[in-house]
Amino acid sequence: MRAMIINFSGIGNDIYTLPILRCLEDHEDIESYFYQESVVLEQSWFRESVGLKKFSGFFPSEWRRFSQLDLKQINKFIGLNRIDLIINIRNEGPSFDVNYYSFKNTNNEDIDFWDLDFNNLKKELLAVSILRMLSGHGVNISNYNHFYLKGDAFPNHKSVSNIGFFIGGENLNKRWILRYWERLLVLLLSTFPNINITLYPDIQDENIDFSEKIYSLYSDKYTGRISLEKNMSLVDLTLSLRGISLLISTDTFAVHLASAVGIKVFGLYFATDPCVWGGYGGDFLCIRSSQFKECKYWKVLAGNCIHYYDYCKVASSNKKRLLPEDVCSAVCKLLN
Repeated sequence: MRAMIINFSGIGNDIYTLPILRCLEDHEDIESYFYQESVVLEQSWFRESVGLKKFSGFFPSEWRRFSQLDLKQINKFIGLNRIDLIINIRNEGPSFDVNYYSFKNTNNEDIDFWDLDFNNLKKELLAVSILRMLSGHGVNISNYNHFYLKGDAFPNHKSVSNIGFFIGGENLNKRWILRYWERLLVLLLSTFPNINITLYPDIQDENIDFSEKIYSLYSDKYTGRISLEKNMSLVDLTLSLRGISLLISTDTFAVHLASAVGIKVFGLYFATDPCVWGGYGGDFLCIRSSQFKECKYWKVLAGNCIHYYDYCKVASSNKKRLLPEDVCSAVCKLLN
Protein backbone atom coordinates (compact mmCIF):
# COMPACT_ATOMS: atom_id res chain seq x y z
CA MET A 1 0.00 0.00 0.00
CA ARG A 2 1.04 3.56 -0.74
CA ALA A 3 -0.35 5.94 1.85
CA MET A 4 -1.08 9.59 2.58
CA ILE A 5 -0.84 10.57 6.25
CA ILE A 6 -3.23 13.36 7.30
CA ASN A 7 -2.32 15.21 10.48
CA PHE A 8 -2.74 18.58 12.17
CA SER A 9 -0.17 21.21 11.24
CA GLY A 10 2.49 22.29 13.70
CA ILE A 11 5.92 21.16 14.85
CA GLY A 12 4.67 19.56 18.07
CA ASN A 13 2.24 17.35 16.18
CA ASP A 14 5.05 16.16 13.90
CA ILE A 15 7.34 15.49 16.87
CA TYR A 16 4.95 13.04 18.54
CA THR A 17 3.96 11.52 15.18
CA LEU A 18 7.44 10.40 14.08
CA PRO A 19 7.68 7.29 16.32
CA ILE A 20 4.13 6.41 15.24
CA LEU A 21 5.27 6.52 11.61
CA ARG A 22 8.14 4.24 12.56
CA CYS A 23 5.62 1.67 13.82
CA LEU A 24 3.61 2.05 10.61
CA GLU A 25 6.71 1.23 8.55
CA ASP A 26 6.87 -2.20 10.19
CA HIS A 27 3.55 -3.14 8.60
CA GLU A 28 4.46 -5.50 5.76
CA ASP A 29 1.81 -4.06 3.42
CA ILE A 30 3.06 -0.46 3.71
CA GLU A 31 5.29 0.15 0.71
CA SER A 32 5.71 3.91 1.16
CA TYR A 33 3.87 6.98 2.41
CA PHE A 34 3.58 10.71 1.89
CA TYR A 35 3.17 13.27 4.67
CA GLN A 36 2.10 16.89 4.68
CA GLU A 37 4.76 19.61 4.56
CA SER A 38 6.79 19.47 7.76
CA VAL A 39 9.86 21.31 9.03
CA VAL A 40 10.57 18.24 11.17
CA LEU A 41 10.43 15.52 8.51
CA GLU A 42 12.31 17.63 5.99
CA GLN A 43 15.38 17.36 8.24
CA SER A 44 17.27 14.10 7.89
CA TRP A 45 18.50 14.36 11.50
CA PHE A 46 14.98 13.74 12.81
CA ARG A 47 14.18 11.02 10.26
CA GLU A 48 17.40 9.21 11.11
CA SER A 49 16.84 9.64 14.87
CA VAL A 50 13.65 7.61 14.68
CA GLY A 51 14.74 5.37 11.80
CA LEU A 52 12.30 6.27 9.01
CA LYS A 53 12.96 4.54 5.69
CA LYS A 54 9.65 4.43 3.79
CA PHE A 55 8.91 8.17 3.76
CA SER A 56 8.50 9.25 0.13
CA GLY A 57 7.78 12.96 0.18
CA PHE A 58 5.40 15.77 1.00
CA PHE A 59 2.08 17.17 -0.09
CA PRO A 60 0.77 20.68 0.75
CA SER A 61 -0.23 21.07 4.37
CA GLU A 62 -3.51 22.79 3.53
CA TRP A 63 -4.74 19.61 1.83
CA ARG A 64 -5.38 18.15 5.28
CA ARG A 65 -8.70 20.01 5.30
CA PHE A 66 -9.86 18.52 1.95
CA SER A 67 -11.26 21.85 0.83
CA GLN A 68 -13.34 21.81 -2.34
CA LEU A 69 -10.77 24.17 -3.85
CA ASP A 70 -8.00 21.56 -3.37
CA LEU A 71 -9.84 18.40 -4.45
CA LYS A 72 -8.69 18.54 -8.08
CA GLN A 73 -5.03 18.70 -7.05
CA ILE A 74 -5.52 16.08 -4.32
CA ASN A 75 -7.09 13.63 -6.76
CA LYS A 76 -4.31 14.29 -9.27
CA PHE A 77 -1.69 13.61 -6.58
CA ILE A 78 -3.45 10.39 -5.55
CA GLY A 79 -3.50 9.19 -9.15
CA LEU A 80 0.10 10.09 -9.98
CA ASN A 81 1.45 8.47 -6.82
CA ARG A 82 -0.89 5.46 -6.88
CA ILE A 83 -2.21 6.21 -3.38
CA ASP A 84 -4.51 3.45 -2.15
CA LEU A 85 -4.58 4.25 1.57
CA ILE A 86 -5.33 7.49 3.44
CA ILE A 87 -4.61 7.54 7.18
CA ASN A 88 -6.22 10.41 9.07
CA ILE A 89 -4.76 10.80 12.57
CA ARG A 90 -6.64 14.00 13.37
CA ASN A 91 -9.08 13.71 16.27
CA GLU A 92 -11.80 16.16 15.21
CA GLY A 93 -14.23 13.57 13.90
CA PRO A 94 -17.21 13.81 11.54
CA SER A 95 -18.68 16.83 13.33
CA PHE A 96 -15.68 19.08 12.60
CA ASP A 97 -13.57 17.30 9.96
CA VAL A 98 -16.52 17.48 7.57
CA ASN A 99 -14.67 17.73 4.25
CA TYR A 100 -12.48 14.73 4.97
CA TYR A 101 -15.44 12.48 5.77
CA SER A 102 -17.24 13.71 2.66
CA PHE A 103 -14.18 12.81 0.58
CA LYS A 104 -13.99 9.44 2.31
CA ASN A 105 -17.62 8.62 1.58
CA THR A 106 -17.14 9.55 -2.07
CA ASN A 107 -13.93 7.58 -2.64
CA ASN A 108 -14.14 4.57 -0.31
CA GLU A 109 -14.50 2.08 -3.18
CA ASP A 110 -11.10 2.98 -4.65
CA ILE A 111 -9.14 3.94 -1.53
CA ASP A 112 -8.85 2.39 1.90
CA PHE A 113 -9.30 4.83 4.79
CA TRP A 114 -7.94 4.45 8.32
CA ASP A 115 -9.13 6.94 10.93
CA LEU A 116 -10.09 7.13 14.59
CA ASP A 117 -13.28 5.39 15.70
CA PHE A 118 -15.32 8.17 17.26
CA ASN A 119 -17.95 5.75 18.47
CA ASN A 120 -15.38 4.33 20.90
CA LEU A 121 -12.84 7.14 21.23
CA LYS A 122 -11.72 7.99 24.76
CA LYS A 123 -10.41 11.25 26.15
CA GLU A 124 -6.75 10.27 26.25
CA LEU A 125 -3.42 11.23 24.73
CA LEU A 126 -3.89 11.49 20.99
CA ALA A 127 -0.78 9.37 20.41
CA VAL A 128 -2.37 6.54 22.41
CA SER A 129 -5.58 6.77 20.36
CA ILE A 130 -3.60 6.68 17.11
CA LEU A 131 -1.57 3.67 18.19
CA ARG A 132 -4.74 1.80 19.15
CA MET A 133 -6.24 2.57 15.76
CA LEU A 134 -3.15 1.36 13.92
CA SER A 135 -3.02 -1.79 16.04
CA GLY A 136 -6.58 -2.52 14.97
CA HIS A 137 -5.35 -2.50 11.38
CA GLY A 138 -2.60 -5.01 12.08
CA VAL A 139 0.27 -2.61 12.79
CA ASN A 140 2.73 -3.91 15.39
CA ILE A 141 3.08 -1.13 17.97
CA SER A 142 5.25 -3.08 20.43
CA ASN A 143 8.38 -1.24 19.27
CA TYR A 144 6.87 2.22 19.77
CA ASN A 145 9.58 4.45 21.25
CA HIS A 146 8.31 7.83 22.37
CA PHE A 147 11.74 8.83 23.73
CA TYR A 148 13.47 8.60 20.36
CA LEU A 149 15.34 11.91 20.85
CA LYS A 150 16.92 10.94 24.14
CA GLY A 151 20.44 10.53 22.77
CA ASP A 152 23.13 7.94 23.48
CA ALA A 153 24.83 9.78 26.34
CA PHE A 154 21.73 11.12 28.04
CA PRO A 155 22.46 12.22 31.64
CA ASN A 156 20.47 10.90 34.58
CA HIS A 157 18.39 13.86 35.76
CA LYS A 158 17.20 12.58 39.11
CA SER A 159 17.82 16.02 40.61
CA VAL A 160 16.90 19.33 39.02
CA SER A 161 19.69 21.86 38.60
CA ASN A 162 18.86 23.67 35.37
CA ILE A 163 15.31 24.74 34.55
CA GLY A 164 14.28 25.86 31.09
CA PHE A 165 11.56 28.42 30.38
CA PHE A 166 10.04 28.02 26.92
CA ILE A 167 8.59 31.49 26.44
CA GLY A 168 6.65 31.02 23.27
CA GLY A 169 3.49 29.72 21.73
CA GLU A 170 2.28 29.06 18.22
CA ASN A 171 -0.77 31.21 18.86
CA LEU A 172 -1.96 33.88 21.26
CA ASN A 173 -4.14 31.49 23.24
CA LYS A 174 -1.05 29.62 24.48
CA ARG A 175 1.11 32.56 25.54
CA TRP A 176 1.40 33.46 29.20
CA ILE A 177 1.63 37.03 30.44
CA LEU A 178 5.16 38.49 30.44
CA ARG A 179 5.04 39.77 34.01
CA TYR A 180 3.96 36.28 35.13
CA TRP A 181 7.11 34.77 33.57
CA GLU A 182 9.17 37.44 35.33
CA ARG A 183 7.54 36.73 38.66
CA LEU A 184 8.00 32.96 38.30
CA LEU A 185 11.69 33.41 37.50
CA VAL A 186 12.25 35.56 40.62
CA LEU A 187 10.29 33.14 42.82
CA LEU A 188 12.25 30.08 41.67
CA LEU A 189 15.69 31.70 41.83
CA SER A 190 14.94 33.10 45.28
CA THR A 191 13.56 29.83 46.60
CA PHE A 192 16.25 27.55 45.16
CA PRO A 193 19.76 29.08 45.34
CA ASN A 194 21.34 26.10 43.53
CA ILE A 195 19.32 26.16 40.31
CA ASN A 196 19.92 28.06 37.08
CA ILE A 197 17.37 29.07 34.46
CA THR A 198 17.73 28.94 30.68
CA LEU A 199 15.37 31.13 28.64
CA TYR A 200 14.17 29.73 25.31
CA PRO A 201 12.34 31.99 22.87
CA ASP A 202 10.03 30.54 20.27
CA ILE A 203 12.22 29.23 17.44
CA GLN A 204 10.04 31.21 15.03
CA ASP A 205 11.21 34.36 16.87
CA GLU A 206 7.70 35.57 17.68
CA ASN A 207 8.52 35.86 21.38
CA ILE A 208 12.25 36.46 21.36
CA ASP A 209 11.63 39.96 22.72
CA PHE A 210 9.98 38.39 25.79
CA SER A 211 12.99 36.26 26.65
CA GLU A 212 15.51 38.99 25.84
CA LYS A 213 13.60 41.48 27.96
CA ILE A 214 13.56 39.12 30.95
CA TYR A 215 17.26 38.40 30.48
CA SER A 216 18.17 42.09 30.30
CA LEU A 217 16.12 42.86 33.43
CA TYR A 218 17.41 40.08 35.67
CA SER A 219 20.74 38.71 34.39
CA ASP A 220 22.80 41.23 36.37
CA LYS A 221 20.85 40.67 39.58
CA TYR A 222 21.26 36.90 39.29
CA THR A 223 24.74 36.84 37.81
CA GLY A 224 25.63 33.52 36.19
CA ARG A 225 22.25 31.98 36.98
CA ILE A 226 20.29 33.03 33.89
CA SER A 227 21.22 32.20 30.32
CA LEU A 228 19.52 33.05 27.04
CA GLU A 229 19.41 30.75 24.04
CA LYS A 230 18.69 32.49 20.75
CA ASN A 231 18.89 31.97 17.00
CA MET A 232 18.52 28.22 17.45
CA SER A 233 17.55 25.69 14.83
CA LEU A 234 15.15 22.93 15.77
CA VAL A 235 18.03 20.47 16.00
CA ASP A 236 20.00 22.90 18.20
CA LEU A 237 17.00 23.30 20.48
CA THR A 238 16.66 19.54 20.81
CA LEU A 239 20.33 19.12 21.70
CA SER A 240 20.12 22.00 24.19
CA LEU A 241 17.11 20.42 25.94
CA ARG A 242 19.22 17.32 26.60
CA GLY A 243 21.29 19.45 28.94
CA ILE A 244 18.52 20.71 31.21
CA SER A 245 16.61 18.91 33.93
CA LEU A 246 13.14 20.45 33.73
CA LEU A 247 11.32 22.45 31.07
CA ILE A 248 8.41 24.74 31.91
CA SER A 249 6.36 25.57 28.83
CA THR A 250 3.05 27.03 27.77
CA ASP A 251 3.44 25.63 24.25
CA THR A 252 2.64 21.99 23.57
CA PHE A 253 5.27 22.00 20.80
CA ALA A 254 7.99 22.35 23.44
CA VAL A 255 6.16 19.91 25.73
CA HIS A 256 6.21 17.22 23.01
CA LEU A 257 9.84 17.91 22.12
CA ALA A 258 11.07 17.80 25.73
CA SER A 259 9.00 14.68 26.34
CA ALA A 260 10.65 12.96 23.36
CA VAL A 261 14.05 14.02 24.72
CA GLY A 262 13.12 12.37 28.00
CA ILE A 263 13.46 15.24 30.47
CA LYS A 264 10.93 16.37 33.07
CA VAL A 265 8.27 18.61 31.56
CA PHE A 266 5.89 20.97 33.33
CA GLY A 267 3.14 22.22 31.04
CA LEU A 268 0.95 25.28 31.63
CA TYR A 269 -2.42 24.82 29.91
CA PHE A 270 -4.87 27.60 29.07
CA ALA A 271 -6.49 26.57 25.79
CA THR A 272 -6.00 22.82 25.41
CA ASP A 273 -6.62 19.67 27.43
CA PRO A 274 -3.43 18.04 28.81
CA CYS A 275 -5.26 14.69 28.86
CA VAL A 276 -5.16 14.87 25.04
CA TRP A 277 -2.19 17.14 24.31
CA GLY A 278 0.11 16.38 27.25
CA GLY A 279 3.54 14.78 27.35
CA TYR A 280 4.09 11.04 27.43
CA GLY A 281 5.22 9.13 30.50
CA GLY A 282 5.69 9.79 34.19
CA ASP A 283 8.02 12.78 33.77
CA PHE A 284 5.20 14.95 32.43
CA LEU A 285 3.28 17.15 34.85
CA CYS A 286 0.86 19.95 34.15
CA ILE A 287 -1.11 22.69 35.81
CA ARG A 288 -4.25 24.66 35.09
CA SER A 289 -5.82 27.42 37.12
CA SER A 290 -8.07 26.12 39.88
CA GLN A 291 -10.71 28.30 38.19
CA PHE A 292 -10.07 26.90 34.70
CA LYS A 293 -13.10 27.13 32.45
CA GLU A 294 -13.81 25.41 29.16
CA CYS A 295 -15.08 27.52 26.28
CA LYS A 296 -18.72 26.87 25.36
CA TYR A 297 -17.36 25.86 21.96
CA TRP A 298 -15.09 23.22 23.53
CA LYS A 299 -14.45 20.03 21.53
CA VAL A 300 -14.19 17.39 24.24
CA LEU A 301 -12.40 14.62 22.34
CA ALA A 302 -10.25 17.06 20.35
CA GLY A 303 -9.13 18.76 23.57
CA ASN A 304 -9.56 22.36 22.42
CA CYS A 305 -12.21 24.78 21.20
CA ILE A 306 -13.21 25.97 17.74
CA HIS A 307 -11.42 29.28 18.41
CA TYR A 308 -8.09 27.58 19.05
CA TYR A 309 -6.51 28.98 15.87
CA ASP A 310 -7.73 32.57 16.32
CA TYR A 311 -8.69 34.08 19.67
CA CYS A 312 -10.55 32.56 22.59
CA LYS A 313 -11.79 34.93 25.28
CA VAL A 314 -12.06 32.09 27.80
CA ALA A 315 -8.44 31.01 27.19
CA SER A 316 -7.35 34.59 27.72
CA SER A 317 -9.11 34.58 31.09
CA ASN A 318 -7.58 31.20 31.99
CA LYS A 319 -4.03 32.48 31.55
CA LYS A 320 -4.75 35.43 33.86
CA ARG A 321 -6.13 33.07 36.52
CA LEU A 322 -3.03 30.87 36.56
CA LEU A 323 -0.72 32.80 38.88
CA PRO A 324 3.08 32.48 39.10
CA GLU A 325 2.76 31.65 42.81
CA ASP A 326 0.59 28.63 41.95
CA VAL A 327 3.09 27.42 39.35
CA CYS A 328 6.02 27.95 41.72
CA SER A 329 4.25 26.00 44.47
CA ALA A 330 3.67 23.08 42.11
CA VAL A 331 7.27 23.15 40.86
CA CYS A 332 8.51 23.26 44.46
CA LYS A 333 6.65 20.03 45.20
CA LEU A 334 8.32 18.48 42.17
CA LEU A 335 11.79 19.67 43.20
CA ASN A 336 11.40 18.60 46.80
